[in-house]
Amino acid sequence: MQDKLIKSDINQLLKDVVFITIFAVLFFFIVGKFGGYLSDYITKKSCTAIDEQYIVGKTPGSGTCTALLEAKKSGQPLNPYMFLDQL
Repeated sequence: MQDKLIKSDINQLLKDVVFITIFAVLFFFIVGKFGGYLSDYITKKSCTAIDEQYIVGKTPGSGTCTALLEAKKSGQPLNPYMFLDQL
């Protein structure tokens, strides 16, 4: 009787470990795949909060904030939806 309980506990533990491992791998894959977009979204929202212009980066996750006049001087593409975000 006790052997069956121990075996079932070990089986349940192994199932839990496999489930957690699969969940962790999927989580890191999703964050790795879409993390740059999430970073850009947060940066874009923080730029509007501090009255600066969001400059689109070359790759996802590389966008930055800069003062509006500096953005015009640098020739970087401006966010065309800057004023819509504030509505």
